Amino acid sequence: MATAMSPEVGKAQATVRLQQLSEEVGRIANVLAALSEHEAAAAAVAAVGGGVEGDSEQLDAGFIRSIIRARRLRDHFFRSELFADPAWDMLLDLMAARVERQRVAVSSLCIAASVPPTTALRWIKSLCDEGLFVRIADPEDGRRVFIELSGDTAARMEAYLRSAQRIGHLVS
Repeated sequence: MATAMSPEVGKAQATVRLQQLSEEVGRIANVLAALSEHEAAAAAVAAVGGGVEGDSEQLDAGFIRSIIRARRLRDHFFRSELFADPAWDMLLDLMAARVERQRVAVSSLCIAASVPPTTALRWIKSLCDEGLFVRIADPEDGRRVFIELSGDTAARMEAYLRSAQRIGHLVS
């Protein structure tokens, strides 16, 4: 025996279904946007000839360290909170360490971030979760963890810094 559905119930169900479809379209749009951003970054890396593993020793660590010094110099003229960008500070520090073939402990990276330690630790976790950073346990000291750039992140940083170096612009 079939029961008749009231118009109000039909409208409510249609509204719910429309909202579900709208959310699904939004999720698909976010996935497509993320894919296009990744493809654009990969194209930019390829365009400047970056991304070759083992080629990072040709990148000038002094150039990267000068960017970091210029960023810290701003703190003498403006409140540091105006320019707080811990992710970029950490990316620069890890790239310089990579070029110099140095390992960076979490504690050192927190200092490089130039923000309170709890903020730096949140950023490190987030950037590890996003796949930009990689955690590596110290085999000699179980209490210490090193952080490195992922291969893809290192390639993109290298391409960016080479491009900036090529145009002679001190990025900060």
